[in-house]
Amino acid sequence: MITAAEIDNNFQNDKTTYGSIIKEKEYKFESAAAIKDQFNAAGLNPVKKINVKLEYTNGLDYYNRSEFFIKAPAAGNFTIQYSPRFDMPDKGYINFLVESTDKALQILEDLTIDRNAKAGALTITLPSAGTYKLSVFSKYKSAVELEITTNKNYFYKNGAFLGTATESYQNNLAGQPGYFYVPKGIDKIYFSINNSNAGGNGFASAEKINNAFAIKDSDGNTLPADFVAPNDSALFYMNIPTESIGKFCKVSKLAGYGLVFSNIGNILWFAEPKPKPCANAAFMIAVIKNNGKCITRLTAVSKDADLQWEVTDLGRTTKYENQTVVELPDYSSPNATVTLTNGENCGYTRRIGDDADYLKAKQSCASGAALPVNGSAIPVLYPNPSTGVFNCLQNGSVRSIDEITVINPQGTRVGNFRDVKQVNLTAVPAGIYIYKMVINGAEFTGKLVKL
Repeated sequence: MITAAEIDNNFQNDKTTYGSIIKEKEYKFESAAAIKDQFNAAGLNPVKKINVKLEYTNGLDYYNRSEFFIKAPAAGNFTIQYSPRFDMPDKGYINFLVESTDKALQILEDLTIDRNAKAGALTITLPSAGTYKLSVFSKYKSAVELEITTNKNYFYKNGAFLGTATESYQNNLAGQPGYFYVPKGIDKIYFSINNSNAGGNGFASAEKINNAFAIKDSDGNTLPADFVAPNDSALFYMNIPTESIGKFCKVSKLAGYGLVFSNIGNILWFAEPKPKPCANAAFMIAVIKNNGKCITRLTAVSKDADLQWEVTDLGRTTKYENQTVVELPDYSSPNATVTLTNGENCGYTRRIGDDADYLKAKQSCASGAALPVNGSAIPVLYPNPSTGVFNCLQNGSVRSIDEITVINPQGTRVGNFRDVKQVNLTAVPAGIYIYKMVINGAEFTGKLVKL
């Protein structure tokens, strides 16, 4: 048997030998708030849905606890759909607790369901911007499947997490907490494995760890991990390429090993890449009159079967699926922001009030001026955005333009065309431009996006 003195002596020897491996300048712990502010530059969005199974431990009466931290950019809400399972006769419960971490004793929700409960849903109202925590407790062989709709709130795990035995994301790996931020000035990440010899099956090799987590840099290249010291069995490092410093890397898998970062914060985000802008996700905005009301009509350029609309207006978000044409409520405002994605990880976002032709049509309709029953008579350019070629569309048909002038943000004319149905701007740099279009003596202005 090893004695206490021998343990202490071994520790002191290891401290002397390896204590200075990680230099002081190689530590940097960013706050969650600071990391969240890097999402836009990294081309990331909060994940839309989190699907996770929370199982119980092998103990009959052990409790289980899972925590999710939330960065709310503004007042709003998120929704939890739950499907419980109780495997211990006459016992079992699951508790949902949502609290503010910024304000002491601010409890937003405290709901307990017992073994008689069925599947249900819970909407949590967040009163303001800030940081919140969702804790899910269970006891007596109780388990639950969750689908969390984040509603653009930023969810993350704070602390050692990767490899937990009771949280499973196998049905939705895209929604797992896999993104971590590499602070500027850090070119090497150190991490330890707190259960390297789990189950007594031998200590984890570098090969096992690489297969278990498949960590990738910001360009999608695999980052191989290796032992810090040849005789160690738990402390690893990864070299970070220069182009990935100050960016997010991703853990592509979750496995049975517990990974704990040593020189950066253990903050792991539920995130997904932003849809890339593409012409196939463009849409047109028109105004129609229906039963005396002025209705905003959105028409997708693409006829793709997997169209997903998201309209945020007046503090609420409405979604439409698999519709080529969407008609908004008559009370919709010009501040409505519309995002259309088409199932190919690309999309297009517009604030409808930025369309000058739409605003004119809305004013005409409100003043009682006649509008065509099937759509607005206002001509538009489509697809918009485009890689360079724009067509003129009016009431669903291509028509001729008497004259069109395209101006860049600096006020310089970059194109002028007469008697055309199509405008070719392939030679113009990518960006946002203003156009002035004349048809039958009427002038129309708007914006176009060149990809």
